Order: sequence, then C-alpha cells, then structure tokens
Amino acid sequence: MKRKISLILITLLAGIWIMNADPSFCANEDASSENGIWQNLSPQEKDRLRDQYRAFKSLPEARRNAILKNYKKFQSLSKEDQARLKNNFARYQSMTPEEKQQIREKFQRWRLLPPEKKRIMRQQYRQFHQMPPMQQQQMIKRYQHLKGTGAPPGRQQGVMENRGRGGRSH
Repeated sequence: MKRKISLILITLLAGIWIMNADPSFCANEDASSENGIWQNLSPQEKDRLRDQYRAFKSLPEARRNAILKNYKKFQSLSKEDQARLKNNFARYQSMTPEEKQQIREKFQRWRLLPPEKKRIMRQQYRQFHQMPPMQQQQMIKRYQHLKGTGAPPGRQQGVMENRGRGGRSH
C-alpha cells in the first residue's frame, strides 16, 4: 500500500510537472516562460518545482516510466474520478500513522485474496451502493451488531440455543 500511495503521489507530481511546465525549464528558464506558466510562479514555487523535477530525474528510468504511465492513466480518467483520487489522497495524507498502517494492512490482505473472492467482494460492494440509503443503514446496523455479538439483531442467545436443539421459541 505504501508503494502504491507513493506511486500515486509521484504520479500526481509528475503530472503537475508535465502539465504546468516544459521539463526543459531546469536547463533553460526562458524555454518554458514562453507559455506564461513559469513566469506566473512565485520564486518558492519555482524552487520547489526545480527540486521535484531533479528528484524525478534522479529516479531509475524504469520508475520514471512507471510514473509517466500511471500519470497517463490518471489523465485518461474522467474529471470526477481524478477529483475523487485527489480527494482520497489528501484524506490519506491527513490520517494518523496508525490509520495509515491500518489502510496498508487492509490493502495487503486485499492483494492476497484470490481473484474470485475479489470479484465477489466487488460485486457485493456495487450491490450495497445501489441500495437505497435506508436499506444501507439497516445493513450497516446489522453488520455492526453481528460484529459485536455474533448473533443477528433481534435474536437473543436463548432463542438460538433452543433452535439448535430442535425446540421452538414462541
């Protein structure tokens, strides 16, 4: 997960570099000032962009290519999906180290799931989000109850025990 998050961050940074300035600005500031982008940056932004570009150029070629590939993939997304990814990344950045660790652990567990289990989970996720909000709330409540007690809501332990012995509870 940590690798994926850093790839997303680097991809976004690479995209900003590519969108906002010609990479040749490090060698020749005038080259990118023709389009007006460079001249509108503050000195701090120019310094930061130079540093980021140098950091990018210092990466192994395979890593730079992966970043550019991810950036192109990001660019192919709808504006809504791009905004969602940026929002998710900002939310991740604002998390505590413990929360980030939980996210990484969940991602690792997800990566280890067999493809069929992932497919089923994605399908269930889509079904859940197609439910009306009231039904979603009921499902969440039921899940929380099951998680806390191990028994479906509205059923007492004694009822379940009687049914297990073939008896009925009225």
